[in-house]
Amino acid sequence: MPRHLLALETATSVCSVAVFSDTQCRALLTLDRPRQHAERLVPMVEQALAYADLSVGAVDTVAVSAGPGSYTGLRIGVSTAKGLALAADAALVGVSSLAALAEHATLTAPAGTAVVAARTARRSELYAAAYRVSPGRTLEPIEPPQTLTTDTLGAWWAATGIDGPCWAVGDAAPAVQDALLKHSFHVLPFPQVGPDARTVGRRGHQRRARGEAEDVVSFEPYYLKAYHAQKHGA
Repeated sequence: MPRHLLALETATSVCSVAVFSDTQCRALLTLDRPRQHAERLVPMVEQALAYADLSVGAVDTVAVSAGPGSYTGLRIGVSTAKGLALAADAALVGVSSLAALAEHATLTAPAGTAVVAARTARRSELYAAAYRVSPGRTLEPIEPPQTLTTDTLGAWWAATGIDGPCWAVGDAAPAVQDALLKHSFHVLPFPQVGPDARTVGRRGHQRRARGEAEDVVSFEPYYLKAYHAQKHGA
């Protein structure tokens, strides 16, 4: 019997849902419309499951982009994923949003290639993490997700120890390339290679295959930096 996984991506303005049977993606819906996650996520889940001819109860695992990313988007995605996991009695698996971005590179990058995933953050900052493509086409971590500025990128890059071919992916990848002119990057095009639930699902499947899962009650998004609240009307 195949195992069914539902994947949610809400870490950016993109709202995306994918349904997998084992490693096969059977349905994918993606909406790039800011501030629509709360209204659209659950209907998209229902529609994706209908496309895959599955019920919520058939889902074994719910994988969700866990951050870093948009505070509001992450909160909506994780709370929805927790509710679905409880309703389906399914395992909940959190996936780094940067690892999900870097996962795109595993499809075509040669083994041994370093991959920098970078996303724009608030206040002229960016989120970045570094990985390496293993011979088995999986990601091996080099540097965990961090909040950086163009002034701190140089020191961060030196700490990675990367020497050789490097790919960069994400909306902040061009900023990384501009700040590190001494190194040549192969930048994957954004938004063509952007956030969607397929890579969240692939990462979630890998984690679940290793027996990893979250505590549904206590799990929280990985915000990485403090949320800066604004006064109403600001």
